[in-house]
Amino acid sequence: MKKVFYWLVDHWLLVVFFLSAILLWIVTRGRDFPLLDALAAQFEAIRAGARARDMEARLGHERAVTAAHEEHRGAYDALDDEQRKKAEELKDDPVALSRFLVRAGAHRRAGGQG
Repeated sequence: MKKVFYWLVDHWLLVVFFLSAILLWIVTRGRDFPLLDALAAQFEAIRAGARARDMEARLGHERAVTAAHEEHRGAYDALDDEQRKKAEELKDDPVALSRFLVRAGAHRRAGGQG
């Protein structure tokens, strides 16, 4: 029993971390975190812009625009009229178009309107 007590005293930080992790898991399980979902959508938009920039460097501007449009066809088809106008304004910039379509798709999946 003495050895266990001394081990706990020597490694108190590990014990506190372990108990904190369990407590955090108990408190947060089953909850939705919209801030984390928004951050994930932003990271995906950044990745989409980087992919579009890479396509533009490899394929050239015209083919990159077409590829970005095709890559995000589902998100484009789900846009409303106002968003389609915005997408048409961005049609010459594959990076901005990719980011916009990813954000619009994430917003729609999250249950947002328009």
